[in-house]
Amino acid sequence: MRRNEDLVEAYLQRLEREAYNLYEQYPNKLKTIYFGGGTPSHLNNSELERIVSFLKSTWGFDAAEISFEADPLSFDRERLIFFKDLGINRLSIGLQSSQDDSLKFLGRLHNASQGMAALGWALEAGFSVSADIITAVPGQLLEQDVLALATSGVQHISAYSLTIEANTAFGLRNISIDEDKAADDILLSSEILQRYSFKHYEVSNFAKEGFESEHNKNYWQGGYYLALGPSAVSFLPAPGYLGNRRSNDLIKNWLKEKGQKDYFLDKEEYFFDLLFTALRTSDGLDLDFVFNKTSIDVKLKYADLLNQLFELGWLELTQSKLLTTELGKLYINTIVKRFIESSK
Repeated sequence: MRRNEDLVEAYLQRLEREAYNLYEQYPNKLKTIYFGGGTPSHLNNSELERIVSFLKSTWGFDAAEISFEADPLSFDRERLIFFKDLGINRLSIGLQSSQDDSLKFLGRLHNASQGMAALGWALEAGFSVSADIITAVPGQLLEQDVLALATSGVQHISAYSLTIEANTAFGLRNISIDEDKAADDILLSSEILQRYSFKHYEVSNFAKEGFESEHNKNYWQGGYYLALGPSAVSFLPAPGYLGNRRSNDLIKNWLKEKGQKDYFLDKEEYFFDLLFTALRTSDGLDLDFVFNKTSIDVKLKYADLLNQLFELGWLELTQSKLLTTELGKLYINTIVKRFIESSK
């Protein structure tokens, strides 16, 4: 991978300035830290030490969960010791597949044996390990992929269906995804992983007991979070509103400290955001929390819609929790759309 050293230096300087500016406004201790949205493991050791140094001098670097996204080819056993010494305790590894043909199709540089070896090294080093897998890949032997991960020793698995966007390499090649197969792949992945004691705790995420991503759970349940870097999105407290979804611009403007946007959520917007994320989880949507936060009585306001969704077998109500069934997890977007339409 080619590096632009001047750009890396400018990036680190800007990141540090952003950290100190945010810390002045939001100095509370962090519960979790997540390096990701990109591949931070491609930074060299001294650059990572530099980031950790300015985090230590602001919020500290002793959160209960410190996650780090890593490409399988970006570390070896020795570098894992370095990660551990930094204070990282959870690795999210972009395996994508345990099959060479699928990896080649996806354009990954590592092969199957390299990817599986990387998982083994991370487990040997004592990390909590999450591995990503892509489903609905043409020609993929999905059961083989899922079983390889289920029996690997990793404690967390994220299974994402391949999506095709216009003007991407796949889109320009006119590759399409069979939506029925994509849905079947989600169900098959869930069935296999639950047999191996993985809890299906979010539509795309599975974990052994006690190994759920606390960082993502906060996001899915409407909590506040800080984000640094180009294109990063924070959700911040905002007087008079339920929160401020602050987004950074792409790297060109971000480096110039331009293009930051604030979007303030009212009660209804916050509710729909929370509806979309919480219904994706096994914890579901806490209707008491919604009422206390927004004054919206979901059972009263959406009574007719809820009855329809219960009859379809997409949702169920357990005490104050609105939960998505396994079938309903395939229709999250449709469910949220119906709530939005019913509110008009």
